[in-house]
Amino acid sequence: MVKRKWRWLAGIMFLVLLFGALLALNFPRLVQLGLEQLVARALPEQTFSVTVQRVDMSGADLAALMLGDPDKPALRIDSLKVRFSLAGLWSRHLELLAIDGLQLQGQLLDGRFVPYGFAEQEGPALQAGDTMAALPVTIGQLRISRSLLSYETADRREQWPFNLELRQVRKNKLQDHGELFAPVTGVLTLYQDGQELNLTLAAEMKDELLSFQAAASDFPIAAVAALWGQDVSGQLQFSAAGLVRLRPFAISSLDLHGALEQFVQRDDQSSWGLNAAGPGELPSLRLVLSVADDKWQMESTGFVLYSPVELKVATINGAGLVEDGVITGGLHLPAIMLNGHNMGGLRFDVEQQPAGVRFSGSHASRIMEGVTIKIKGEVGNSPEHGPYASLQLTAPQQKFAALHLKRFINLQQDVAVTGELGFQAAGAFSKGKKSGNLLLQLSNTQLTVPESEITVAGLNLALTIPDLWQLRSLPAQPLEFATANIGNLDFAAGKFAFQVESAISVVLENGVFNWSEGQVSSSEAIRFSTSRQDYAVTLLCDRLSLASLFAQLGVQRAAGEGYLNGKIPLTVVDGRISFSNGLLSSPPGEGGTIKIGDLGLLTAGIPKDSVQFAQLDLAGEALQN
Repeated sequence: MVKRKWRWLAGIMFLVLLFGALLALNFPRLVQLGLEQLVARALPEQTFSVTVQRVDMSGADLAALMLGDPDKPALRIDSLKVRFSLAGLWSRHLELLAIDGLQLQGQLLDGRFVPYGFAEQEGPALQAGDTMAALPVTIGQLRISRSLLSYETADRREQWPFNLELRQVRKNKLQDHGELFAPVTGVLTLYQDGQELNLTLAAEMKDELLSFQAAASDFPIAAVAALWGQDVSGQLQFSAAGLVRLRPFAISSLDLHGALEQFVQRDDQSSWGLNAAGPGELPSLRLVLSVADDKWQMESTGFVLYSPVELKVATINGAGLVEDGVITGGLHLPAIMLNGHNMGGLRFDVEQQPAGVRFSGSHASRIMEGVTIKIKGEVGNSPEHGPYASLQLTAPQQKFAALHLKRFINLQQDVAVTGELGFQAAGAFSKGKKSGNLLLQLSNTQLTVPESEITVAGLNLALTIPDLWQLRSLPAQPLEFATANIGNLDFAAGKFAFQVESAISVVLENGVFNWSEGQVSSSEAIRFSTSRQDYAVTLLCDRLSLASLFAQLGVQRAAGEGYLNGKIPLTVVDGRISFSNGLLSSPPGEGGTIKIGDLGLLTAGIPKDSVQFAQLDLAGEALQN
């Protein structure tokens, strides 16, 4: 009987061991099938594959993990290792998560990274207020090595190799409402053009308060700007430490020191730089921001902006309050210099918004005395649009004193303008795209160019630029003047249509004006450019008064009656206007009389025995009456 019992017991143990062996051999396969079914339920439109190499009481090894089209996967991982203990699993803690050979691939659409095969709205979105406290597990060490972020934009492909290592000190104590987010320290390493760039960080959260420290040295601006499709170069040095409440978001304390060096942004047509691209060595743009005791204070060394013009701000300072987590206060720019001339100061108020900061203020111009510009805008970072900014400038119709353009624009001669100005300008950056527009109106304006003896009065102009970044206006923009004087020439009632093509090019599409009691129009469009000094255009003349022509062209002791039609080629060389090879004739069926008192003017300086003298002498006799 005893032997029979031992046989039954031995048989049961054998079956248990056999079942355990079979389960151990097939457990990785069962886990693999479970993972594939889990992903299939969560992402039914995506192809997923993985190889589970090992699963036991201490961890798991996975390989060849791929999500998406095998020819163009959104996610690929060569190796994924998980290490844990049974006690750790009971408290939902992983000792190590190591990922090797990670590749994330996708497109940059509207400023957001969209993995291949995913529509922009697919996948879970991080909502405002979500925190890492909601994570189902804690991880002692996260190690991501030999990794690559790759994405396409409209015109290029970007690749960013990186490594990431985070360490989390596990807490044994639990909060009443869930897991406690343990302190985290780590390093993010980017590799660009053979350089190793490190961003160090440390963070800890307790009772919805996040304390953090972060620092970077020689961090490339391009590493961030390229994510939004911007061609930017430069380096950033910064260190920051603070305490932030996440729900609702509010800054309790902050100590930020930053420096921006050799910042340059380029686009298809132009480029501009901050404290870079200018003459000589310029210091870094430095910023210090502190928040403490419900107060904030900011100081900056200012900046120099190089574009078509030089814009310099010597200093920036600000201060305000932090009340109930809301930041309010004001910023002050004492002096804004444009090409070395003081445009005046700028002061505006700031107010914290859910996703950023809103500001408003005004600027009393010193270069157009009498004009006050109202300013308002926002800057921030939202879950829907990512980094965003907007700026609006408005000035109602106001009279202004003389504006000398040569002080601010590279012109050969000074151009002075007085009159009335009104405009609206707006610019915005959102989802990686820039937009902007301008509406400008000049009324009852006078323009003078003393060196060329040019005066234009009663000038009215309306300009609409739907794309401010391209600086290209709508066609057929109207321009009118009441009177214009160029030397001895007098014009009136001018009406023109033009288009601004770029910052350096304007096309005069057509025009008509009164001259010598008649009318003159242009025969063709003409393009004016800062890179061009000489111009030629043919003027079409209709019923010009002969007497008025003699008076304006300086033909002394001459008189005439009747009217002329025809063409006059006009040339501008080095800012001087001249006429040559014109042909004017009386209208068909009409005549007139020309009298010239001093006919010697025709033959002065010509030898009397030459053929030319004989021809002009005969012409002079014919012109006597």
